[in-house]
Amino acid sequence: MSNKNIGIWRGGSLITKERSDTGYNPEIIYLTEPKNDVSKGISGTIYGGNKKIQINRGVDLQDLLTGLVVYYRLDGNTLDSSGNGYDGIPTSDHYYPNGKLNQSLNGGIISSGPASQLYNIDPYTQDFSMMMWFYINNISGSAQFHLFNLAEEFNPYLIANSDTSISNRNIQLFWGEAQEGYTVVSENLNTGWYHIAAVFKGGIAKSYLNGILMTTNEVAATGGNLNGLMYGFVTVSLNQRSIDEISVYNIALTHEQILRSYNNGIGFDPTV
Repeated sequence: MSNKNIGIWRGGSLITKERSDTGYNPEIIYLTEPKNDVSKGISGTIYGGNKKIQINRGVDLQDLLTGLVVYYRLDGNTLDSSGNGYDGIPTSDHYYPNGKLNQSLNGGIISSGPASQLYNIDPYTQDFSMMMWFYINNISGSAQFHLFNLAEEFNPYLIANSDTSISNRNIQLFWGEAQEGYTVVSENLNTGWYHIAAVFKGGIAKSYLNGILMTTNEVAATGGNLNGLMYGFVTVSLNQRSIDEISVYNIALTHEQILRSYNNGIGFDPTV
């Protein structure tokens, strides 16, 4: 088998790289074949010798690149993989254990501003979306991803709380100055990874858990301010293997897009 037959379908493109260069499981050979019609999609697994061959065809994630502002893979670093240059700045102890896709962030405070760079999003005039994976377990602590605007009047963030008691394990969405409004996305959660998305459109916020719409709230930003541009901030309690694949959009993602991200793992390559 030649190298040109080895690749991964990402964003509707065929990547022809050696397996060791893909960042995927080296025990799996990913075979894909370019097709004009990727809507039907097929997938399957073939076992041959001591290798597992995964056939992936028809997973088109190209539209998840539209409106993408920042994308933190958290695979051993806090670099922005969107191509927009909003690299995170680690400010406390952290490390990168196995995550939902490759590695995740455990512990630490990661900032992308305001001293460095601001995301080109004004919550007073634009729709926007946040999407990521959280890990819930039985170790008390939390993982949070914040969007702050400089006027400090509209600061939405998602938080996942782990605890020894299952009744205290939950995911919440906050917004407003001093987080004056919030909704419980889900609670009484078992140990595991959860895909979370929050979409802000026309003064309405919707939250999704594992691709399912959970809450709808009125959260209109007020005040309007030329200093409204946002920056990102990640905090994770030490020993919490609990946040991965963070992405922010300057559009309102559709339910279909969120479901597709959940089903496939965001894991696309914005450079393709």
